[in-house]
Amino acid sequence: MRGQLGHIYRRAMRRISRRFVNGLLVLVPVVITAFVIEWTLRFTEGVLGQYLPFYFPGMGIITLMAVIYLVGWGSTNWALAKLISLGETMIGTIPFVKFIYTSVKRLSEAVLDSSSNFTHVVHVPYMGGRALGFVMADLPPRFQEAMGGDYLCVFIPWSLNMTSGTTLLVREEDAVTINISKEEALQYMLTAGAVMP
Repeated sequence: MRGQLGHIYRRAMRRISRRFVNGLLVLVPVVITAFVIEWTLRFTEGVLGQYLPFYFPGMGIITLMAVIYLVGWGSTNWALAKLISLGETMIGTIPFVKFIYTSVKRLSEAVLDSSSNFTHVVHVPYMGGRALGFVMADLPPRFQEAMGGDYLCVFIPWSLNMTSGTTLLVREEDAVTINISKEEALQYMLTAGAVMP
């Protein structure tokens, strides 16, 4: 009896520990991202309010969006592209920041780049229900032969956390194509359904 209770206790503790770690993996990137955004907005609002002769609430957000746009435009310029590359290299030397930055950047590029391997949106069987996902590049023939059928590689981003997700190998007949854009699907997934396509 005591041995059975000990087994149940250990199993329960493993489950609690696993869920606690999963919770941290979901919350930490979200909290850090929210903190960085809030700090950036506060800093921008503070600088503008202090040094500009004219100022109105919300000007920091507009300025920040303009800066982001200009950086995107400037990234096509050779000199600015080199400067951005240098900044990314410096970020790459900070272990935890590197992980978050690289994960978000790669997923953003893969989903939003029209030439990426994320070909289209599907819904597939997942944990007793259905989940939206992105079909990746075709699997190599040796994979298809080893698995004995036509399979697709589907990536499912986790809600509220762009840095993580699940990759599934799904039978082609089980993947149903949905006629929405990759951007609409990503908004739906990352907002846990709050933003509908």
